[in-house]
Amino acid sequence: MLFDSVNPGFILAPSDTNVVKIFLFNKWDNSRDTSWAWKPQNSCDQRWPLEENLAHINRAAMTAGMGGFPLGDLYHWWPEAYQRWKAQEGIENARISTWLETGSDSGTDALRDPPGGSTFSGLRLHQNYPNPFNPATCIPYSNPETGYVCLRVFNLMGREVVTLFEGVSHAGKHEVFFDGSRFAGGIYMLLLKTDNAVQVKKIVLFK
Repeated sequence: MLFDSVNPGFILAPSDTNVVKIFLFNKWDNSRDTSWAWKPQNSCDQRWPLEENLAHINRAAMTAGMGGFPLGDLYHWWPEAYQRWKAQEGIENARISTWLETGSDSGTDALRDPPGGSTFSGLRLHQNYPNPFNPATCIPYSNPETGYVCLRVFNLMGREVVTLFEGVSHAGKHEVFFDGSRFAGGIYMLLLKTDNAVQVKKIVLFK
């Protein structure tokens, strides 16, 4: 977490240090690689929260997390910081919702009109139905001319979860089926793209 020889200043001393000691002794003695992860089976079993409270007071670590938050488990170790993070989350979600509804975002040029033409000229991504849906929905779109079309689904972290269609699509109206049975419930983004146009819409998988 920190540079060598820097004390993180744990408020409570870690109680389970045997695995870390074994790792250090092996590195000092013969430089042998040894598993040093703290209770790695907990990660495999998806056990949360951590059984240790590793809240710290190191000044650098208190602002080293994404967004300037403390490194570690905000919810369990720093409740006040967690509330600030939740407030920031609300602002970011509102920004994402505006982007999904309007296709524009004041913080990025990613979806702005390209020089010499409209981003949405002729291409139309219609609202899926039903919406919200569980587990499946139909996504209509229309394109003015035959050409390359790609329809993808992203989560709110901006990670692609599935490509629904990619290839040559004839001019006209089309419908694409999306089965969300293997995905977690929540808000997702549909992105419809051609060689010179993009459209985005929000869909809600309710579980």
